[in-house]
Amino acid sequence: MCNPGTSQLAESACESLSVRLYRTGGRTVARVSGEADLEGARTLERALEHALAFPGGLDLDLTAVRFCDCSGLNVLLRVRGHAEAIGTTVTLRAAAPCVERLLALTDTRALFMAAIPEPVVEPVTEHSRHPDEAHFTGPATGVDGRADRLVPPARAGGPLFVRCLGQQDPAAPAA
Repeated sequence: MCNPGTSQLAESACESLSVRLYRTGGRTVARVSGEADLEGARTLERALEHALAFPGGLDLDLTAVRFCDCSGLNVLLRVRGHAEAIGTTVTLRAAAPCVERLLALTDTRALFMAAIPEPVVEPVTEHSRHPDEAHFTGPATGVDGRADRLVPPARAGGPLFVRCLGQQDPAAPAA
């Protein structure tokens, strides 16, 4: 049964593996279940290659995979390489523990992570706390000296001060 806002595109199966393709949020989702091994590798690769024909990239849902060996991993890596060659992405939405373990052991998990866009930071070029104060020109920096973010100073005796130092400032008013 499809969720609202999704449409099933195709289903591929062999004795040990099945792949269902859905469209949701402008991307194709491949829900894989069963064993991603030598027997299921061909079915997996055909289904994932078919999914790359749709615009918007491919998200993998591998939560129902019971077993994954190097054959399954090689399919994922080949499909990712093909996606990269055609200018799209393959990301891992979720995976079963056996898949996560294989990706960790082979140090390939990061290849299937969605790129997090860099935040746009516009430096403050003029700042004044009060109209009577002098203006500061140049990039604003926080107390840690970095120009890319403003860090408020810890108030002596405040909760952050107490947590970091384990004591209150003797000059601070008692709570």
